[in-house]
Amino acid sequence: MKENITSYILTRLSRAASEDDVIYSVCQKTGLGWENAQALVEQVKNEHLAEIEARQIPLRSLISFVFYILGIVLTLGPLVYLWIILDVTSTFLVFISGGPDTNAETALKLFESRCALLGWFELPSIIFTTLVGVGIINANLRYMNGVWEELFRRWKAIE
Repeated sequence: MKENITSYILTRLSRAASEDDVIYSVCQKTGLGWENAQALVEQVKNEHLAEIEARQIPLRSLISFVFYILGIVLTLGPLVYLWIILDVTSTFLVFISGGPDTNAETALKLFESRCALLGWFELPSIIFTTLVGVGIINANLRYMNGVWEELFRRWKAIE
């Protein structure tokens, strides 16, 4: 009975269930009072913390990967949009292949007139979106660094 309830608690905690829900279901399954069930859940959680975290790695990694991709999209999307709106490629090619009468000042004036199209409303939102994307990427890289360290630590322990 004790092994079954321990296994049940581990499974529920691994799936990130609320501790109150786990305690309630342990009360229902075992007939224990709330305080005793809470102590049992806390004991199992403390004894098997590494196993619970190991079981949560695939789900957390998947969620982190999804947010990492979101961060890339939020970072690159506005930059690609600016590149297209400002027609940077065409301006650069005109400057390079324009001949002797085309100079840097002409290219900068053309680029400046295109920048005026963005206005004060669009540019801050583009910068904000890009910074949010960079922040998401940074947060996920930090989190995934911890996950990879844990996986490599486990891998070294197996060898």
